Amino acid sequence: MEGEAGCRIPTISKKAQREIDDKLKRLIGNCSLPFSMVDYKEFVEFVKALNPSYVVRSRNTLKSWLFDDFEKYKERIKKELAEVPGRISLTMDPWTSLAQEGYMAIAAHWVTKELSCAESCLTLSICLPNRAPRI
Repeated sequence: MEGEAGCRIPTISKKAQREIDDKLKRLIGNCSLPFSMVDYKEFVEFVKALNPSYVVRSRNTLKSWLFDDFEKYKERIKKELAEVPGRISLTMDPWTSLAQEGYMAIAAHWVTKELSCAESCLTLSICLPNRAPRI
């Protein structure tokens, strides 16, 4: 592979590519960034400056990976909740965004077999506005 000024750029190993892919998935998922970020010319230039051998994946590939990871996470949480030795506490957290959109989250909280606290967001829903007249 040839870089600028005819310099040879070493190819990236599959393991290194996978590790960077995983970090990119975490960045997009944990920071609520748009999938389309990987299409931005500036993002690709930034990544290439850090590692010229890394192949930036498409937004569709990234989306597919994140949905697959979500399904694995969901199954792991189901299994973990089924094995909780005690009780599970459910909490609801409603809020309104700056754009005046309503949201409702339901979270589970429990104590593990190792006596540590655990929690997981079970659902996050957009709430439709109340259109009923005030009485």
